[in-house]
Amino acid sequence: MLPKPRAPLRGVVFLLLRRPQRSSPPPRLLLRPLRLRRIQSLRSLAHLKSPHKPDSVIRFLRSRGFDEPCLRKLLSRRPILLCSDVDKTLAPKLRAFEDLGFRSADLLRILFTNPRIFHLSLDRTILPRIRLLVGVVGSVDLLAKILKRSNRFLTSSTEQRILPNLAFLRDCGLSGPRIATLLGRNPSFVLRKPETLRGLVARVEGLGVPRSSPAFSLVW
Repeated sequence: MLPKPRAPLRGVVFLLLRRPQRSSPPPRLLLRPLRLRRIQSLRSLAHLKSPHKPDSVIRFLRSRGFDEPCLRKLLSRRPILLCSDVDKTLAPKLRAFEDLGFRSADLLRILFTNPRIFHLSLDRTILPRIRLLVGVVGSVDLLAKILKRSNRFLTSSTEQRILPNLAFLRDCGLSGPRIATLLGRNPSFVLRKPETLRGLVARVEGLGVPRSSPAFSLVW
């Protein structure tokens, strides 16, 4: 069960929605309840005219397992989430992850690690990248572990980084299982610029490690 909140977030939302008056506290004090780090965070909510949408977002996230400390951190990092449409934006994305086989506990950690996922296109970005990555690593469970460790995997360019790097690794003679092992150990390496990855391979070969050696994939 979720812990009972010490202070309702609804009140925090009202504070964030209040237009500054002469007697109102300065913006930094308004931001403090959610520990927001940038003054621009308040501006991102300035267009809201009522607390209906933020309250709906908070209720939805609570219902999906986000407890109060996690909610506060999540909204501090991505306050624009409070402007989301639950039925059109948030719920379909979580349902898509679940339909693909992601476990609830893993999904919470993935979304907390990279809340930008909430605002990626489901059909153009999320689903194609997940299917691509599952095909590379072999299972949703292994992909979940990778996504929990790397908060850039679903937001990095597939065409400019992931696909060229995977193709280069195959050209280096690495099999699918060896690439999956590399991703499980150090997922960020495939997100580098292709020229950076090629330079790394050149340095490894310069150390006298041939591409055919099992040690080749252990020195990244």
